[in-house]
Amino acid sequence: MVLLRGPLVISSVGDAGFSASHGIFAVLTGNLANVVRGYSYGAVYAFNGTTGSLIWVHFDRGNVMPTPAVVDGLVVYGDGSGHIVALNLSSGKVVWRTYVGTSAFDSMSSTNYYIFPNGTAIAVMGFTLAKAPFGEMVAVNVNNGHLVWNFSLPSGYTPFNTGMGDVSPAVDQSNGILVQSTIVNFVKENKTIGLGVFALNVTNGHLLWIEQIGRGYVPPAFKGGVPTIVDGVVYVGSPVTNSLFALNESNGKIVWEAQIPNVQGPPQGAGGGRANPVVVNGYVIEPAGSYVNVYNATNGMLIKNYYVGGRFGIVNAVVVGNTVFLDNSYSWAFAIPLSNIL
Repeated sequence: MVLLRGPLVISSVGDAGFSASHGIFAVLTGNLANVVRGYSYGAVYAFNGTTGSLIWVHFDRGNVMPTPAVVDGLVVYGDGSGHIVALNLSSGKVVWRTYVGTSAFDSMSSTNYYIFPNGTAIAVMGFTLAKAPFGEMVAVNVNNGHLVWNFSLPSGYTPFNTGMGDVSPAVDQSNGILVQSTIVNFVKENKTIGLGVFALNVTNGHLLWIEQIGRGYVPPAFKGGVPTIVDGVVYVGSPVTNSLFALNESNGKIVWEAQIPNVQGPPQGAGGGRANPVVVNGYVIEPAGSYVNVYNATNGMLIKNYYVGGRFGIVNAVVVGNTVFLDNSYSWAFAIPLSNIL
Protein backbone atom coordinates (compact mmCIF):
# COMPACT_ATOMS: atom_id res chain seq x y z
CA MET A 1 0.00 0.00 0.00
CA VAL A 2 1.25 3.44 -0.91
CA LEU A 3 0.36 6.40 1.24
CA LEU A 4 0.43 9.64 -0.74
CA ARG A 5 1.47 12.79 1.04
CA GLY A 6 1.32 15.97 -0.99
CA PRO A 7 1.08 16.34 -4.78
CA LEU A 8 2.70 13.84 -7.13
CA VAL A 9 5.27 14.65 -9.79
CA ILE A 10 5.31 12.14 -12.66
CA SER A 11 8.52 11.84 -14.68
CA SER A 12 9.26 9.57 -17.65
CA VAL A 13 12.75 8.63 -18.84
CA GLY A 14 14.27 6.77 -21.75
CA ASP A 15 17.17 6.95 -24.18
CA ALA A 16 16.85 7.92 -27.82
CA GLY A 17 19.00 5.05 -29.08
CA PHE A 18 17.78 3.34 -32.23
CA SER A 19 19.79 1.56 -34.89
CA ALA A 20 18.48 1.92 -38.44
CA SER A 21 20.00 -1.46 -39.23
CA HIS A 22 17.94 -2.92 -36.38
CA GLY A 23 14.72 -1.85 -38.10
CA ILE A 24 15.89 -2.91 -41.56
CA PHE A 25 16.92 -6.35 -40.30
CA ALA A 26 13.56 -6.79 -38.59
CA VAL A 27 11.71 -5.94 -41.83
CA LEU A 28 13.88 -8.22 -43.98
CA THR A 29 13.52 -11.17 -41.61
CA GLY A 30 9.88 -10.54 -40.75
CA ASN A 31 10.77 -10.30 -37.06
CA LEU A 32 8.80 -7.08 -36.64
CA ALA A 33 7.82 -7.64 -33.03
CA ASN A 34 11.42 -6.93 -32.04
CA VAL A 35 11.53 -3.39 -33.43
CA VAL A 36 12.18 -1.44 -30.24
CA ARG A 37 13.09 2.22 -29.79
CA GLY A 38 15.58 2.65 -26.94
CA TYR A 39 18.72 0.65 -26.16
CA SER A 40 18.75 0.44 -22.41
CA TYR A 41 16.12 1.76 -20.03
CA GLY A 42 12.64 3.17 -19.94
CA ALA A 43 10.70 4.01 -16.82
CA VAL A 44 8.07 6.19 -15.20
CA TYR A 45 8.75 7.65 -11.76
CA ALA A 46 6.38 9.21 -9.24
CA PHE A 47 7.83 11.60 -6.66
CA ASN A 48 6.29 13.41 -3.73
CA GLY A 49 5.97 16.95 -5.04
CA THR A 50 6.65 18.46 -1.61
CA THR A 51 9.59 16.40 -0.37
CA GLY A 52 10.98 14.88 -3.59
CA SER A 53 10.91 11.38 -2.15
CA LEU A 54 10.30 8.48 -4.52
CA ILE A 55 6.76 7.05 -4.27
CA TRP A 56 6.98 4.39 -7.00
CA VAL A 57 8.77 3.46 -10.21
CA HIS A 58 7.66 1.33 -13.16
CA PHE A 59 10.27 0.00 -15.61
CA ASP A 60 9.30 -0.64 -19.20
CA ARG A 61 10.73 -2.13 -22.38
CA GLY A 62 12.03 0.50 -24.80
CA ASN A 63 12.10 4.21 -24.22
CA VAL A 64 9.47 6.18 -22.34
CA MET A 65 10.55 9.58 -23.64
CA PRO A 66 7.00 10.82 -24.32
CA THR A 67 5.29 12.74 -21.52
CA PRO A 68 2.47 10.69 -19.96
CA ALA A 69 -1.01 12.08 -19.35
CA VAL A 70 -2.87 11.68 -16.08
CA VAL A 71 -6.50 10.82 -16.88
CA ASP A 72 -9.16 9.31 -14.60
CA GLY A 73 -6.59 8.30 -11.99
CA LEU A 74 -4.32 6.63 -14.54
CA VAL A 75 -0.89 7.52 -15.95
CA VAL A 76 -1.13 6.80 -19.70
CA TYR A 77 1.76 6.76 -22.18
CA GLY A 78 3.16 5.12 -25.31
CA ASP A 79 6.50 3.32 -25.23
CA GLY A 80 9.29 2.25 -27.55
CA SER A 81 8.06 -1.34 -27.79
CA GLY A 82 4.75 -0.55 -29.49
CA HIS A 83 2.54 -0.52 -26.40
CA ILE A 84 0.23 1.95 -24.75
CA VAL A 85 0.37 1.51 -20.99
CA ALA A 86 -1.86 2.68 -18.14
CA LEU A 87 -0.52 2.74 -14.58
CA ASN A 88 -2.46 3.30 -11.38
CA LEU A 89 -1.58 6.82 -10.28
CA SER A 90 -1.36 5.87 -6.60
CA SER A 91 0.62 2.64 -6.85
CA GLY A 92 2.30 2.57 -10.28
CA LYS A 93 0.85 -0.88 -10.97
CA VAL A 94 -0.10 -1.76 -14.55
CA VAL A 95 -3.87 -1.50 -15.09
CA TRP A 96 -3.79 -2.35 -18.78
CA ARG A 97 -1.22 -2.67 -21.56
CA THR A 98 -2.32 -2.51 -25.20
CA TYR A 99 -0.15 -3.64 -28.12
CA VAL A 100 -0.50 -1.23 -31.03
CA GLY A 101 0.95 -3.62 -33.60
CA THR A 102 4.10 -5.16 -35.02
CA SER A 103 6.94 -2.81 -35.97
CA ALA A 104 5.32 0.11 -34.10
CA PHE A 105 7.05 2.33 -31.55
CA ASP A 106 6.32 5.66 -29.89
CA SER A 107 9.41 7.80 -30.13
CA MET A 108 8.49 11.17 -28.57
CA SER A 109 4.76 11.55 -29.24
CA SER A 110 3.34 12.48 -25.84
CA THR A 111 -0.15 11.44 -24.79
CA ASN A 112 -3.07 13.79 -25.25
CA TYR A 113 -6.71 13.02 -24.56
CA TYR A 114 -10.30 13.87 -25.40
CA ILE A 115 -13.34 13.51 -23.14
CA PHE A 116 -16.71 12.64 -24.70
CA PRO A 117 -19.90 14.33 -23.44
CA ASN A 118 -20.75 11.15 -21.49
CA GLY A 119 -17.44 11.42 -19.60
CA THR A 120 -15.61 8.63 -21.44
CA ALA A 121 -11.99 9.59 -22.12
CA ILE A 122 -9.76 8.45 -24.97
CA ALA A 123 -5.98 8.77 -25.06
CA VAL A 124 -4.35 9.71 -28.38
CA MET A 125 -0.73 9.59 -29.58
CA GLY A 126 1.39 8.92 -32.65
CA PHE A 127 3.38 5.81 -33.53
CA THR A 128 6.08 5.12 -36.10
CA LEU A 129 6.01 1.83 -38.04
CA ALA A 130 9.04 0.17 -39.65
CA LYS A 131 6.94 -0.89 -42.65
CA ALA A 132 4.08 0.65 -44.64
CA PRO A 133 2.14 2.79 -43.83
CA PHE A 134 5.16 3.92 -41.69
CA GLY A 135 3.08 5.82 -39.16
CA GLU A 136 -0.30 6.06 -37.49
CA MET A 137 -2.34 7.90 -34.90
CA VAL A 138 -3.94 5.70 -32.26
CA ALA A 139 -6.82 6.32 -29.84
CA VAL A 140 -7.66 3.99 -26.98
CA ASN A 141 -10.35 3.94 -24.30
CA VAL A 142 -8.71 5.14 -21.09
CA ASN A 143 -10.82 2.83 -18.93
CA ASN A 144 -9.77 -0.45 -20.54
CA GLY A 145 -7.16 0.22 -23.25
CA HIS A 146 -9.41 -1.01 -26.07
CA LEU A 147 -8.69 0.47 -29.49
CA VAL A 148 -11.21 3.16 -30.46
CA TRP A 149 -9.69 4.13 -33.82
CA ASN A 150 -6.41 4.34 -35.68
CA PHE A 151 -5.48 6.55 -38.62
CA SER A 152 -2.75 6.47 -41.27
CA LEU A 153 -2.06 9.15 -43.87
CA PRO A 154 -3.96 9.02 -47.19
CA SER A 155 -2.42 8.24 -50.56
CA GLY A 156 0.03 10.92 -51.65
CA TYR A 157 1.42 11.48 -48.14
CA THR A 158 4.09 9.09 -46.86
CA PRO A 159 5.68 9.67 -43.43
CA PHE A 160 9.47 9.64 -43.29
CA ASN A 161 11.95 8.70 -40.57
CA THR A 162 10.37 8.57 -37.09
CA GLY A 163 7.68 10.97 -38.33
CA MET A 164 4.31 10.45 -36.67
CA GLY A 165 5.85 8.80 -33.63
CA ASP A 166 7.83 11.94 -32.83
CA VAL A 167 5.21 14.69 -32.73
CA SER A 168 2.72 15.17 -29.90
CA PRO A 169 -0.84 15.86 -31.10
CA ALA A 170 -2.86 18.93 -30.14
CA VAL A 171 -6.50 18.40 -29.17
CA ASP A 172 -9.24 21.02 -29.31
CA GLN A 173 -11.70 19.74 -26.72
CA SER A 174 -14.42 22.27 -27.61
CA ASN A 175 -14.45 21.47 -31.35
CA GLY A 176 -13.48 17.79 -31.20
CA ILE A 177 -10.45 18.25 -33.46
CA LEU A 178 -6.99 16.70 -33.29
CA VAL A 179 -4.05 18.24 -35.16
CA GLN A 180 -0.62 16.72 -35.74
CA SER A 181 2.33 17.20 -38.11
CA THR A 182 4.86 14.82 -39.64
CA ILE A 183 7.52 15.09 -42.31
CA VAL A 184 6.30 13.50 -45.54
CA ASN A 185 7.21 12.62 -49.12
CA PHE A 186 11.00 12.33 -49.05
CA VAL A 187 12.63 12.79 -52.48
CA LYS A 188 15.85 10.77 -52.62
CA GLU A 189 17.30 12.61 -55.62
CA ASN A 190 17.51 16.01 -53.95
CA LYS A 191 17.11 14.91 -50.31
CA THR A 192 14.15 17.20 -49.66
CA ILE A 193 11.09 16.70 -47.53
CA GLY A 194 7.75 18.37 -46.86
CA LEU A 195 5.95 19.05 -43.60
CA GLY A 196 2.47 17.56 -43.57
CA VAL A 197 -0.06 18.99 -41.12
CA PHE A 198 -3.42 17.26 -40.71
CA ALA A 199 -6.60 17.47 -38.67
CA LEU A 200 -8.83 14.60 -37.56
CA ASN A 201 -12.24 14.32 -36.00
CA VAL A 202 -10.95 13.16 -32.63
CA THR A 203 -14.13 11.18 -31.87
CA ASN A 204 -13.70 8.76 -34.79
CA GLY A 205 -10.30 9.43 -36.41
CA HIS A 206 -11.74 10.63 -39.73
CA LEU A 207 -9.56 13.00 -41.75
CA LEU A 208 -10.84 16.59 -41.91
CA TRP A 209 -7.97 18.09 -43.89
CA ILE A 210 -4.29 17.64 -44.71
CA GLU A 211 -1.82 20.17 -46.11
CA GLN A 212 1.85 20.00 -47.07
CA ILE A 213 3.29 23.33 -45.98
CA GLY A 214 6.67 23.98 -47.57
CA ARG A 215 9.52 21.77 -48.73
CA GLY A 216 13.19 21.82 -47.85
CA TYR A 217 16.16 19.73 -46.84
CA VAL A 218 15.80 17.04 -44.21
CA PRO A 219 16.65 18.38 -40.73
CA PRO A 220 19.45 16.39 -39.06
CA ALA A 221 17.69 16.04 -35.69
CA PHE A 222 14.05 16.15 -34.55
CA LYS A 223 12.20 16.90 -37.77
CA GLY A 224 8.61 17.78 -36.95
CA GLY A 225 6.80 20.69 -35.35
CA VAL A 226 4.50 20.28 -32.34
CA PRO A 227 1.20 22.14 -32.94
CA THR A 228 -0.86 24.36 -30.65
CA ILE A 229 -4.54 25.24 -31.18
CA VAL A 230 -5.88 28.56 -29.86
CA ASP A 231 -9.18 30.22 -30.82
CA GLY A 232 -9.57 28.39 -34.14
CA VAL A 233 -5.94 28.86 -35.21
CA VAL A 234 -3.26 26.15 -35.41
CA TYR A 235 0.22 27.44 -34.65
CA VAL A 236 2.99 25.09 -35.78
CA GLY A 237 6.66 25.41 -36.62
CA SER A 238 8.54 23.72 -39.44
CA PRO A 239 12.24 22.85 -39.01
CA VAL A 240 12.15 21.89 -42.70
CA THR A 241 11.65 25.52 -43.80
CA ASN A 242 12.87 27.12 -40.55
CA SER A 243 9.59 28.98 -40.15
CA LEU A 244 6.47 29.37 -38.02
CA PHE A 245 2.95 29.01 -39.42
CA ALA A 246 -0.56 29.96 -38.40
CA LEU A 247 -3.24 27.79 -40.06
CA ASN A 248 -7.00 27.98 -40.12
CA GLU A 249 -8.19 25.13 -37.86
CA SER A 250 -11.27 24.40 -39.97
CA ASN A 251 -9.52 23.93 -43.34
CA GLY A 252 -5.73 24.04 -42.87
CA LYS A 253 -5.17 27.10 -45.03
CA ILE A 254 -2.19 29.29 -44.18
CA VAL A 255 -3.10 32.48 -42.29
CA TRP A 256 0.51 33.67 -42.08
CA GLU A 257 4.09 32.38 -42.27
CA ALA A 258 7.09 33.92 -40.48
CA GLN A 259 10.76 33.06 -40.75
CA ILE A 260 12.63 32.16 -37.58
CA PRO A 261 15.75 34.37 -37.33
CA ASN A 262 19.24 33.56 -36.03
CA VAL A 263 18.87 29.80 -36.48
CA GLN A 264 20.62 27.79 -39.17
CA GLY A 265 18.22 25.67 -41.16
CA PRO A 266 18.84 22.23 -42.66
CA PRO A 267 20.83 20.47 -43.90
CA GLN A 268 23.66 22.01 -41.82
CA GLY A 269 21.46 23.16 -38.94
CA ALA A 270 18.53 21.62 -37.11
CA GLY A 271 16.22 24.56 -37.91
CA GLY A 272 13.71 26.24 -35.63
CA GLY A 273 10.05 25.71 -34.88
CA ARG A 274 10.32 22.29 -33.30
CA ALA A 275 8.54 22.87 -29.98
CA ASN A 276 4.90 23.82 -29.60
CA PRO A 277 4.29 27.58 -29.75
CA VAL A 278 2.79 29.20 -26.65
CA VAL A 279 0.17 31.94 -27.09
CA VAL A 280 -0.03 34.60 -24.36
CA ASN A 281 -1.83 37.95 -24.46
CA GLY A 282 -2.04 37.99 -28.25
CA TYR A 283 1.60 36.97 -28.75
CA VAL A 284 3.23 33.71 -29.86
CA ILE A 285 6.34 32.64 -27.97
CA GLU A 286 8.67 30.21 -29.77
CA PRO A 287 12.22 29.45 -28.49
CA ALA A 288 14.77 28.56 -31.18
CA GLY A 289 18.55 28.55 -31.25
CA SER A 290 19.80 30.91 -28.53
CA TYR A 291 16.73 33.14 -28.63
CA VAL A 292 13.14 33.39 -27.52
CA ASN A 293 11.16 34.74 -30.46
CA VAL A 294 7.92 36.63 -29.96
CA TYR A 295 5.41 37.13 -32.79
CA ASN A 296 2.14 38.98 -33.18
CA ALA A 297 -0.43 36.16 -33.08
CA THR A 298 -2.70 37.92 -35.60
CA ASN A 299 -0.27 38.66 -38.43
CA GLY A 300 3.00 36.87 -37.61
CA MET A 301 5.10 40.03 -37.29
CA LEU A 302 8.26 39.44 -35.26
CA ILE A 303 7.97 41.60 -32.15
CA LYS A 304 11.11 40.61 -30.26
CA ASN A 305 14.15 38.36 -30.61
CA TYR A 306 15.19 37.91 -26.96
CA TYR A 307 18.71 36.52 -26.47
CA VAL A 308 19.13 33.92 -23.72
CA GLY A 309 22.16 31.88 -24.80
CA GLY A 310 22.90 28.21 -25.19
CA ARG A 311 20.65 26.28 -27.56
CA PHE A 312 16.94 25.57 -27.34
CA GLY A 313 16.05 22.19 -28.77
CA ILE A 314 12.59 20.66 -28.50
CA VAL A 315 11.54 22.95 -25.66
CA ASN A 316 8.48 25.16 -25.31
CA ALA A 317 8.00 28.03 -22.92
CA VAL A 318 5.93 27.41 -19.79
CA VAL A 319 4.18 30.53 -18.54
CA VAL A 320 3.11 30.62 -14.90
CA GLY A 321 1.72 33.94 -13.72
CA ASN A 322 4.14 36.59 -14.92
CA THR A 323 7.14 34.28 -15.36
CA VAL A 324 8.38 32.29 -18.36
CA PHE A 325 10.19 29.05 -17.54
CA LEU A 326 12.57 27.42 -20.04
CA ASP A 327 15.42 24.96 -20.17
CA ASN A 328 17.98 24.37 -22.91
CA SER A 329 20.24 21.69 -24.33
CA TYR A 330 23.14 22.95 -22.22
CA SER A 331 21.37 21.80 -19.01
CA TRP A 332 20.40 25.32 -17.92
CA ALA A 333 16.98 26.24 -16.52
CA PHE A 334 15.69 29.81 -16.81
CA ALA A 335 12.97 31.84 -15.15
CA ILE A 336 12.42 35.06 -17.11
CA PRO A 337 9.94 37.84 -16.29
CA LEU A 338 7.19 37.81 -18.91
CA SER A 339 7.56 41.58 -19.21
CA ASN A 340 11.16 41.12 -20.46
CA ILE A 341 10.00 38.92 -23.33
CA LEU A 342 6.81 40.72 -24.32
